[in-house]
Amino acid sequence: MPSDLSQLSNPLMIVNFIGIKAWQFFLLLLGLIIFISVLYLLCRRFDSRIKFAKWYFRLPIFLLSFAVLFSARNLYTPGALPDRVAASLNDSPIPWDVNADQRNNGAVYSFMRFFDNKVMAVPENYSKNKMQRLEKKYSKIAGQINKNRNNYLNQQTVIYVLSESFSDPTRVPGTTIIPDPIPNIKQIKNKTTSGLMLSSGYGGGTANIEYQALTGMSLTNFLPTVTSPYIQVLQSSKYIPNISNYWKIKNAIHPYLPMVYDRSSVYRKMGFQNFYTLYNPKVKFSGRIDNN
Repeated sequence: MPSDLSQLSNPLMIVNFIGIKAWQFFLLLLGLIIFISVLYLLCRRFDSRIKFAKWYFRLPIFLLSFAVLFSARNLYTPGALPDRVAASLNDSPIPWDVNADQRNNGAVYSFMRFFDNKVMAVPENYSKNKMQRLEKKYSKIAGQINKNRNNYLNQQTVIYVLSESFSDPTRVPGTTIIPDPIPNIKQIKNKTTSGLMLSSGYGGGTANIEYQALTGMSLTNFLPTVTSPYIQVLQSSKYIPNISNYWKIKNAIHPYLPMVYDRSSVYRKMGFQNFYTLYNPKVKFSGRIDNN
């Protein structure tokens, strides 16, 4: 997806995925550039069959290609010219299921659809004044509710743990597990306010669940072409409402690289003083259980 291309701004992160060192990657890249350059010069010099079109042929083709790519910004905007052209070609968008979208509409249309940088459909009768009136209304209600409160959330220390590998296996239907794998957690739950959370995803898209947990915003509020709010929404946001705004001192820990999903930039915008990862500043304790 086009949003994935933003990861190219962090080549060292990608290198980490393929298991080679940074200097090895740069040597391979340099070697590839030299090889392609030499091959190009040899073909121009010794192979008369290879002919390159004159600039006045290449320029219109370049401009046409640019226009096609630029029009993709409105490919998922109802009523726009690119959308009408696509509809006349029997294009039926399924952006929430990329595999089905590519099978039904082709890989090119499916890929270009995600160049549309719109985040939300504008609701009918939406305006800044109406939003300000709503804010004033509910601020007044909140003031009345909180008038006689003795305890405030921002006067407490809160540890917020999001673990994509944690679940209660005893809840799986048809299974019996002895002994209980999480007795301590259940004991704590019985002594305080507790409950269950329904996750909108698993096996990937970790940052999307993280975004929803921190901001309280569901991804269903966005257009289906928004697949990663951290990359597609928050990069252009000057202010990010989130639960951490209740505290002046806030730190975050992530047991991997900070560049993935542009987390380092996102947490800085959220006002976190420190974001500890495997990079800098580095987490002090990084021991592992078994060979995970």
